[in-house]
Amino acid sequence: MLQKCIAMFCVCVTGLVIADERMPDGESATRPAFAESFETVASEASKHWGADAKVRNLMPYTARLAGKDAQVDAAFLRQIVGADKVATRVKLAVLVLGRTGGKEARDCLYTLLVNKPKVGGEVAFYMSPNDVRDAAERMLANRKEAKLRIAAARWLVLVGDEKSLALLKRMSAGVDDETVLGTLNGAISELTRRLNDTPKDMRLQWAMQELRCLRARKETIHYRSWAGGIGRAAQLVVGEGPLSVPYLRSQIKRGNMLAVAIAGGQQETSLVDEIANMHISKRGGEDGSIWMGSLGSIGNAAAMGVLAKEIKPGDTDVNRSVARVLARYGTKATVPLLTRLSKDAEYKASWPAFKVAIERIKERLKAERQAATLRPSAAPASQPARDSR
Repeated sequence: MLQKCIAMFCVCVTGLVIADERMPDGESATRPAFAESFETVASEASKHWGADAKVRNLMPYTARLAGKDAQVDAAFLRQIVGADKVATRVKLAVLVLGRTGGKEARDCLYTLLVNKPKVGGEVAFYMSPNDVRDAAERMLANRKEAKLRIAAARWLVLVGDEKSLALLKRMSAGVDDETVLGTLNGAISELTRRLNDTPKDMRLQWAMQELRCLRARKETIHYRSWAGGIGRAAQLVVGEGPLSVPYLRSQIKRGNMLAVAIAGGQQETSLVDEIANMHISKRGGEDGSIWMGSLGSIGNAAAMGVLAKEIKPGDTDVNRSVARVLARYGTKATVPLLTRLSKDAEYKASWPAFKVAIERIKERLKAERQAATLRPSAAPASQPARDSR
């Protein structure tokens, strides 16, 4: 009888211990539930994208784990960041924390930037500028690691504020390493300019847009051609959602060709004058190609007028470039201009390009009319559809 009582007592105690291990500190069952969800989603991501997936490809998985009603287990995610060897899992954990915000996100980002700079550097482009600034300021305070201080200074140029600027100035005092000192002084100069040029109430928004542009450019830096990489980066940025016109205007005035391409992708008609007034040293080069493509994509009368003015006698290379852009974006009003130029003796060397452009414009406009005819009308049956010409 005594042995039975002892056995029953042991079972009860064991059950209590197990229950306590499952729900420490009175937590509900959300911890194991979240961990199970994370393992399922991380497994899918790794299977589809590999053990070191690009952060861009992980964003849909992040949304599944950090949705509106999600109860994120920050302690569990901190363990993943600190101990896991699979980059895809680590990135996913930090991205989820970044969605929820707070000290855990900043701590984990700092840990990654210090211990796994390659992974941390990739993830940081997708984090809140406030979280990146916090991590960078902590890195800057480390006087022993030159690499950390250099990396921190570069991040603060993008996301720093007045406090960051004061920290940079303070940390540059007494620095003997010429490389570190040069980086810090450069960062001070660049951050000062950015703070002066950016309206105070737009700094956070512009920093977020800057990070978007830089991560897109980072992903396309290995394109064979400069113009091809810029074009693809612009597609990635626009695909995520439009950038603000004031931000694009500020970047175009500084000669940022990615901003020019994005303005074209967003068809920002209000930026035609800024683009038209840019100084492009070689219209027939890759910058010229981006410049013309942006105007062509915007496609309004003002943009087409700027392109038409680039056609000049004897400038065959530029004329051909303009003709290619007009072939892709030209309107019905473009055809008479090209027809006239294709008969003008001063432009004889460019006649073939003009004639090809005319034919392609006509073919494209014909295809568009046919598509409009086949497209079901949205107008009620009792009303005639509006003329789309």
